[in-house]
Amino acid sequence: MIKKKQLAEFMENEIPSANIQLALKKFKDEIMELHNSGYAIHQIQRYLTNTHNLKVASQTVGLYIRKEKGKIKDE
Repeated sequence: MIKKKQLAEFMENEIPSANIQLALKKFKDEIMELHNSGYAIHQIQRYLTNTHNLKVASQTVGLYIRKEKGKIKDE
């Protein structure tokens, strides 16, 4: 029983790695507004962690922003 509870808590708090891009898309407007307002990637990363409990590497945030701005193509 305890293991199922621990598993459920983990799954509630962690997003599978395969879904990180989907999670970032969910907050696209906020991410792009912060970026366009001059916030650094590490600040946007901290915002996502503190506000949405989304733990993501700053490199992933930067890559997402570049893709959204059309500077690099989707793979």
